[in-house]
Amino acid sequence: MEHYSKAMIIYERALGSEHTDTIASYNNVGAAYEGMEHYSKAIEYYSKALVVREKLYGEMYKETAKSYNNIGSVYDKQGNYKKALEFYSKALAIRGS
Repeated sequence: MEHYSKAMIIYERALGSEHTDTIASYNNVGAAYEGMEHYSKAIEYYSKALVVREKLYGEMYKETAKSYNNIGSVYDKQGNYKKALEFYSKALAIRGS
């Protein structure tokens, strides 16, 4: 976790928040938090990636679908199936188009 966080800070400073490496770092940090079952932090970082992807590429981009899926996975693990379905459905709509 520590290394992911350090890498993310370096990428943000060197490349900015809208660079693909920074976005990947947001996802890595989110995945680490998800693995540790710190779900609110996981959603926070997955959402950071989602916001940037939507801004840069729009809602119908394949990488945006990955962010929707990641967030859906966290809600699924929390037992919030209604929210999970909402995000999984968004991901599916992009992948099916």
